[in-house]
Amino acid sequence: MHIPSIFEGNKMTVKSKFFLTALPLLFVLFSIFLYERMLDIKFTDVLPNISGQPRSGIGDSIVYKIGVVSRFSPSLLYRGYQPLISYLNSQTPFHFELRLNKTYSEAVQQLASGELEAAFLGTYVFLKYMDVQPIHAFLAPLSSDGQPHFRIVLITREDFPYKKLTDFSGQRIGVPSPLSFSGNWLQKYILPKVWPAGMPKPQFVSYDFHHTVVQHLIRNDLAGGVVKDRVAEEYAGKGIRIVRRSRYIPASPLVRGPASDQRVIEAISDVLTRIPDRKRMVLKEWDAEFRHGFVRVKDQLYKKFKQELDEGEMSGFISFHISH
Repeated sequence: MHIPSIFEGNKMTVKSKFFLTALPLLFVLFSIFLYERMLDIKFTDVLPNISGQPRSGIGDSIVYKIGVVSRFSPSLLYRGYQPLISYLNSQTPFHFELRLNKTYSEAVQQLASGELEAAFLGTYVFLKYMDVQPIHAFLAPLSSDGQPHFRIVLITREDFPYKKLTDFSGQRIGVPSPLSFSGNWLQKYILPKVWPAGMPKPQFVSYDFHHTVVQHLIRNDLAGGVVKDRVAEEYAGKGIRIVRRSRYIPASPLVRGPASDQRVIEAISDVLTRIPDRKRMVLKEWDAEFRHGFVRVKDQLYKKFKQELDEGEMSGFISFHISH
């Protein structure tokens, strides 16, 4: 039985020519579509468990949701947070899924209502809501020195002739979310105390993400930027420098709500604070904020800081530290 070929007597049919001509174009279009989908991960609901670990034990009939508000781009957030969730799924009898909240207030409300078992909140947001909602800090990430804290830094390009703060008079300075200490530090806590009267202040430009601030600075869209220290350190050797640092601020906590199951909270705490040496390589897959592990914390750490801030006694917070 003769099966027709697209080649008959070395002569290609019109249909075959069209097919072979269109095939490379279709491949290119599909590749572009796939690439864009990879960079634009949608978090419209709950992210699936990709740990590959079977559910087992007492928690296998319940899905425990852990909320996070995107301070970074969705693709960065997924790469940094999902491995941590997968680790919890593999090391506890419970099943966890990551939920992206659109706003911090949404995350807090869902914690208070019991829809979320826990949530990653920024320090600024936790201080704002801790006295008006029944939420409590129970874990915080460690910095490279083994303490649950971070610093805010003022950065410039290496070629910017910075000598003093007033060099930014009339200049554009990028900041992240206004619901973060990085978004408030310079314009709310520093400038009102030190800026000369009558001198034009910097123009602050808000961006959704810390990394976006640095990228616009590198592109020369800004004269300066304010971000977390660890974000600036990711760009070391890429044309930026740190010119000022804040004193230490309590790290962004993992927070529970009033309806959170204490067994689940204890399991999360136990697993994340007791990662054995043989498994510490997994930390390299997590968000940079979590690379040094976690420690148990209590609300008192944040209450003390908030009291000092409210009473205007944060000389260490307000003061600059020169970076050499």
